[in-house]
Amino acid sequence: MKTKSLMIFAGVCFASLFFFEGALSAAPAGKTVKKKVKKVAAPRPEKVKASSFGFNEEDATECLQKAINSNAKEVVIDYTGKDYIIGKRISLRSNQTITLEKNVVLRAKKGAFQKRGMFVREGGENITIRGMGGSRIIMNKADYRNPKLYQQSEHRHIFNFASVSNVTIRDLSLEDSGGDGIYFGGYLKRKRYCENILVENVNFSGHNRLGIAVISGKNVIIRNCRFVNAEGCPPQGGIDLEPNQNVEMLKNILIENCVFENNKGAALSVAPSKLDNTSEKVSVTVRNCKFSRNGIDLYLHPYYSKNRPYPPVSGKITLENMVLSSVTQFHTPVQTVLFELKNCVFNPPVRNSEYFDFTSAMAGETPVGNIRFINCKLNHPGDINKQKIFRVRYLSESLFSDLLGGELAIVTPTGTKNFDFEALKKAEKTRFAKLYKYRPIPLDIKKLSIPEKDAARVKNENLHFRNCDFLQYAEKGQKITLLIKSKRIGYDSSISYNLTSPSGQKVENGSFVPGESKTLSFTAEETGIYRLYVKSFNVEDIISSHRGNGLTHVRGNFNLIQSSGRLYFMVPAGVKNFAIGATGKAQILVRSLAGETVLKNTRTGEMQAFECSRKNADKAEIFYIEVKNVFWSIAITLFDPLPPVISTNPETLFR
Repeated sequence: MKTKSLMIFAGVCFASLFFFEGALSAAPAGKTVKKKVKKVAAPRPEKVKASSFGFNEEDATECLQKAINSNAKEVVIDYTGKDYIIGKRISLRSNQTITLEKNVVLRAKKGAFQKRGMFVREGGENITIRGMGGSRIIMNKADYRNPKLYQQSEHRHIFNFASVSNVTIRDLSLEDSGGDGIYFGGYLKRKRYCENILVENVNFSGHNRLGIAVISGKNVIIRNCRFVNAEGCPPQGGIDLEPNQNVEMLKNILIENCVFENNKGAALSVAPSKLDNTSEKVSVTVRNCKFSRNGIDLYLHPYYSKNRPYPPVSGKITLENMVLSSVTQFHTPVQTVLFELKNCVFNPPVRNSEYFDFTSAMAGETPVGNIRFINCKLNHPGDINKQKIFRVRYLSESLFSDLLGGELAIVTPTGTKNFDFEALKKAEKTRFAKLYKYRPIPLDIKKLSIPEKDAARVKNENLHFRNCDFLQYAEKGQKITLLIKSKRIGYDSSISYNLTSPSGQKVENGSFVPGESKTLSFTAEETGIYRLYVKSFNVEDIISSHRGNGLTHVRGNFNLIQSSGRLYFMVPAGVKNFAIGATGKAQILVRSLAGETVLKNTRTGEMQAFECSRKNADKAEIFYIEVKNVFWSIAITLFDPLPPVISTNPETLFR
């Protein structure tokens, strides 16, 4: 027995030695192999409380982000008696529910969010954010609008989602963002839209731009929400459905049982203007919603330019069981998108003499009006024989579509009658047939003559243009100084400018905040006409004392806001009869510098052409349009053969 035990022991030792030697021989010289141990993932927590990760009442960003990063199925932001102050952007996770307990407030930290908003997720799925009553997320819009504290921006959103799926946000109040309450877009190449979205029982209040922006979405439901007091950056509204590219979409969008009140701009915008026939068909339904005290209730804008390479997008936008009280604006609706209004009640206030506003954007666009009214009613407070229901203001050669029509009952204090769409179309076609013989001519810089002397402008300082295309002659080596004076008319958007040389080279570009002035000084590197383009939702005035300058048409007209003063223009030699166009409520007259009046004080309104005739056409002569009593805005057009250039200073105007 003893001998047998020794033999077994020896065998075990030999085998161990053999194994050890084999291991050594398999390893590189001088190295020892360690056996890999497979890590076992920690079990996923069912639920965690945010405060348990180290709540700090001065800045709770870290504890909240740690709670989210715990990968718990549910993160409970528990009530501590103090607000959760958030100082940095929070990254959300997939497959997680975030619950705000009753009366929990998440508040943006003062001085934080200099560039972006509060919560973000690009890609991902199955995200729920919900409140339990009195739950609020609040930013600091008043600070963001102060240019002394923040650079102006419209993108400080509370929630910024891109290319996500299966997202629910409900039972919350989202307030005072520097951009949108919620932004849904598509950035990832693999997915250009957000999908399966539910926003329900959410209060959107006081946002700088929008309550919700749907840039690209599929299967989106917005239900039982309230959108109030948006003001700051356009569109200053509740919901905007507006793709940026033709690869994006508005598919199966439902908005129902929502309230839109006291928004400064367009309460609800549907604007698939960047889509075309390569895009998914538009399908949007809005129903059982109420609108009151908004700047515009509906802004419907599937604008399409004939100069684009593809035909416009097709689809259908249905508006049903709506109660509206302000203007509905159809901005160049196209033939391929049908607007269907069912069982809607319109309650315009007395101040709105026109309720439906049809506008065409640019010359040569598609006909306006693929719109059907089905069992709709307009409760008109005035005399329908004195006030027009439809305002038609074209800046183009568009016509009404034969697809405009349907059932619209006009209820007045004296009775009810159905609106006559056929009579409207006939009258407008007759009116615009007279206008179509007038066209602005393209600018020919080579035909502009330069006056002999520089001269400062005298008075005439109450003209405010929205978007300016300013021309300034300069000789090589000459120092030029231009002053851009801006006026803020309710928008936070920055004013951008771009100065280019006669050969098209960049001289300077940049931006500045509305209400301020910007001085541009440069030394001309070549002789010729420099071009300064200024773009803004606010208004500007460009001042130059250098000889040879003027403003030229932007989109076929000069658009003035809250203005009064004189617009000087040149009538060429040999031209006796000429015409100018005007759109908007104002009073104008046309007179020469020598005192000859060719158009007496006239009240303008819808697009009109005013024919003028001077006594002597032997020489070129400067005339001016005097603009007074403007009700918000007026657009002025100079028709062929007038050069499309005006100036606020007759001494330096191109000849």
